[in-house]
Amino acid sequence: MVPIFTVLGFIKDQFSKKNLSRTLMIAIAIMGVFMYKGCNQNADLKAELKHKELVAANNYDALTGQVKELKTKNGELEYTKTILYTDAEELEKLNSDLAKELKKEKGKVKVITDVKTEIRFVPVSVPNEVNDYGNGKYGLTFASTYRDSGLYSEIEGISEFHLNDNKIVPDSTSITKNLLMIDIIYGVRERDDKVEIFARSASPYVSFKEMQGAYIMNKGNSILPDDKPVAKYKWFLGPQIGYNYNWPSGRSNIQVLANLQRRMGKFTFGMQTGFVRGIETQQTDLRFGLRLQYNLFQW
Repeated sequence: MVPIFTVLGFIKDQFSKKNLSRTLMIAIAIMGVFMYKGCNQNADLKAELKHKELVAANNYDALTGQVKELKTKNGELEYTKTILYTDAEELEKLNSDLAKELKKEKGKVKVITDVKTEIRFVPVSVPNEVNDYGNGKYGLTFASTYRDSGLYSEIEGISEFHLNDNKIVPDSTSITKNLLMIDIIYGVRERDDKVEIFARSASPYVSFKEMQGAYIMNKGNSILPDDKPVAKYKWFLGPQIGYNYNWPSGRSNIQVLANLQRRMGKFTFGMQTGFVRGIETQQTDLRFGLRLQYNLFQW
């Protein structure tokens, strides 16, 4: 450890010829700490401004943009639309209809959407079968079935009529079976700094002409733009204190250093300067060094 009388002597006469270099290094380290703090604040401010710009651009596109048709990697037709990125209170001003629906839900809703699905069948002809019920009453039964990879439809019914003075008089049509199943893929994603919903069906007769929605900002949301933006720092400056033990020599030292680091992809470049005091030798050295590190793993 550093003797107490040495520390007291340094405090009493920091600017002597003997202590001037140490005083300058301590001053540089203190300035570095304040510079680092200022850089952090500036980076946080820039991140917050960028966050607000992303939200404003996202919501403008959500309010004015139209449903877009895209192709997936597999060539399937997909419909997509930017949705609002807002909290429940602001949603009242931006989309009152969605806000009303949101109030009906329990728990923390993260995404609420309103999608109009359109199904257009091509005209088809189906065979009829005449049923004779007696007393001049008849019925035409019909059945139609359609199936593709994203749509299944089945409808059955009977149209009744009777004869009056050899004239056909219609009665009523009863639908005895009406089944419709649609396979639709829905999702929420980030694309081009926007939050959007997408929907697709493998059926060529299914389309989505109206889409709107909102991503509700709650604690824990992670989709872009982030609820709590984090600045992506590249430069790092700060003090370091540590203890080293060298084996097998058994020597050890205490270090008080200032580190400046920059991350460049998988590389980290660093510079450091400060004091190293050998515990056995009681000698204090001024250290200055450079390093280049390749990061095999990053997290």
